[in-house]
Amino acid sequence: MSGLSIKDLKVGYGRNEVIHGVNIDVNVGEKVALLGANGAGKSTVLKTISGLLTPTEGTITFDGDETDINNSTGQTNAYEDYTSSNVATGSPGSSANISMRVNTDGNYTVHGKIWIDLNNDDDFNDAGEEFDMGDATNVADGATSAGSVAITLPAAIGEYKMRVFARYGLDPTTCLTSADGEVEDYKLVVSAGSSTYAWTSDVGAFTSSAQNPTGAEPSETTTYTVTETDGNGCSGSGTIEVTYDAPSTTSIAIGLAGQGGTSESSGATMRFDQGVTMTGTGTGTINICYNWDTDVAGSSYAGQDWANGYEWTNTGGSFLNGNDNRTLYLRTKNVNNVTCYSDAVNIVVRKPLVSASSSMTAFSTCEGSSSSPQSFTVSGEHLTGAI
Repeated sequence: MSGLSIKDLKVGYGRNEVIHGVNIDVNVGEKVALLGANGAGKSTVLKTISGLLTPTEGTITFDGDETDINNSTGQTNAYEDYTSSNVATGSPGSSANISMRVNTDGNYTVHGKIWIDLNNDDDFNDAGEEFDMGDATNVADGATSAGSVAITLPAAIGEYKMRVFARYGLDPTTCLTSADGEVEDYKLVVSAGSSTYAWTSDVGAFTSSAQNPTGAEPSETTTYTVTETDGNGCSGSGTIEVTYDAPSTTSIAIGLAGQGGTSESSGATMRFDQGVTMTGTGTGTINICYNWDTDVAGSSYAGQDWANGYEWTNTGGSFLNGNDNRTLYLRTKNVNNVTCYSDAVNIVVRKPLVSASSSMTAFSTCEGSSSSPQSFTVSGEHLTGAI
């Protein structure tokens, strides 16, 4: 394998050419000595290899990667290397248009060509890599006669060298030297475009093209599916199943003060917007007392005057005080004997319970691709929070 390859190298100082077509090949790991008499050009060759001098003709290649060679032509800057920045970015296999504008420096004709190293083999000699841009005469900033030329970008993601050559009087070639004109090299980047997203649901007809959609308001247990397609056409899908916590009426029975009967449903939970009917068991005239958060002596209960069979609903959830849940304690009180209270029962008032499970499959069509992070926000009268 050649580590250094020099082909037909010519170098001069001013008009005096001192290197007349040197050819050297040095393999990787090989040590080579350059011998010659004083003034033979040894230092000139080494300075040219290291980039301190500009050759007038020939190529220098390191590990198969051709270096940029300046051309000594009539222009002040015969060659410019702009490959450190992108001239353009496109997606794999997409169509693009290229055009060329020149300054002819008077009533002269300039011929233009553009080459793109489409297979990244460090030359512009392969079929389809040359684009004839036509010519222009007597313009300061004018388009060449071919106008906009349609090209197809490479199918593989990567960086590709683009060479632009404007030559006076004759058509340029890729590595022409000692000609009146100007050469510029650029970097063309082919990269994947942005991903697109398609959300659907198995019920409720939900759709969205957002990466992180909001506004889903399910009224029953629903599975949401997202399909992400990246700029290369690789797709992956994932599902989010939202278990809907449907509201329903809840009843709780409280033993009567000083009488028989049992207390029921102690420790049950209910959604704050479900509604609960509270009744005392057995017979007698009673009121229902309530106290939030802790059980205390009956006479210390905050609320003392709910009638037997009272139905209570807190649709706004305001009694939760911003918490996820809160415990409501209940006792009955004998109307005829205000010091007689039943044992306490309680019920846990909670926010709607939303459970979800999700997964995203790996892209199946492009090795190494990974999906983007997703979030899904569920909202509405009965569902809150992000999943």
